[in-house]
Parts: sequence; C-alpha cells; structure tokens
Amino acid sequence: MNWYVSDTQDFKLFYCHDFYVRGIDMKKFLLIGLLSASFSANAAPVYVGNFNVFDGPIWTSNPIVYSATEAAALLFGGVASDYYISVNSDTVDSSTITHTAWLDGWGDTTYLFTPTSETYSLSSSGGNYSPSPSFSAYVCDHANCREYGFSEASGYEGSNYTNYVWRVAAVPEPESYAMMLAGLGLIGFMTRRRKEGQS
Repeated sequence: MNWYVSDTQDFKLFYCHDFYVRGIDMKKFLLIGLLSASFSANAAPVYVGNFNVFDGPIWTSNPIVYSATEAAALLFGGVASDYYISVNSDTVDSSTITHTAWLDGWGDTTYLFTPTSETYSLSSSGGNYSPSPSFSAYVCDHANCREYGFSEASGYEGSNYTNYVWRVAAVPEPESYAMMLAGLGLIGFMTRRRKEGQS
C-alpha cells in the first residue's frame, strides 16, 4: 500500500488511492484503533466459578427451568449471554470450554449422561419443571437430594454434574483505563497545539 503526502498551507493530506484524512485525524484514528485493540485483549473469557445441577431447588417444588447460561446469570449476576459453560474441569485454559452443560430431566436422565448445549432448557408448563418432558440445569431431581438438605433420595452422585462457568463480557483492567485517558490527553494536547499554531 503506497501513501502519498501533499503539503498545503494549513495541514497535510495523506492519500492512499481514494482514501484520505487530515494528518491530525489520522493520528486520532490510529490511537482509537490502539485503544480498541487494548480493550479487545481483555475480552477473553474468565473463569468465575461453578455450580452443580443438583444445587438447584428440589423437583417437588416445581421450580423454574433454567438453561446453564441462565443459571449462571442467576448465581453470578448479569445476563445469560455474559457466560460460557463447560463440563471440562480445566478452569485455566479457556480454549477447553465445551459450550455444553449437564441438565436433569423430569423422569429423564439423558443429559446427565450426555451433556447438551449450554443454552438448552425445556419446560412443558410455561417455564416450570413439572410435568414431563422438562429439562433444567438447576434442579435437584435424580440426585440423592438429602445431601442437599432435601427429604428426597436417589442414587446419582452430584459431583459428576458440575457446570463450570466462564464470564465472557469484557471488563477492562485499570491499565486499559490509564491508556485510554493518556490517549485522550494526547489528542487534546495535539488539538490545542494545532489551534495555537493557526492563531
């Protein structure tokens, strides 16, 4: 790509085929690009915790049905789209996120053996767990719910059905804010200097 510079009385014009910008605007454009890259670098998923399918309310209370991402938002705040879910216990390497989750079902343990999509849930009664078919990532049904403080008992071990939660919404670090403020200060300084030069 070839750039051509044309000097005029009050500013330089940069050309690249049909694209041109004022010299001062080009600097702003590049600075904004650098700031955007800095914020994007902080957008990688961050592990925030986990929950077990059976941590949810007992099935006899006919609780609300949740997908795994909805359960994460309930437990960790925000909205479902803020989260990725994984059944892989690696909480360091975000490349291992499976985007799948364990769910329990009304009379159906399919997704306790084969995880399904992190956004999947099913209710046959307008949002609640009863009756079948219903699937939720946050309900104590086929577990030994006595271990969770409930009266019902069954044979499934809860530790096998942990959903690992990663937050995907970018939260800029303090260094990013410092870089942004420095960039804005530099833009202000360059603009003021240019105006003083024209006076």
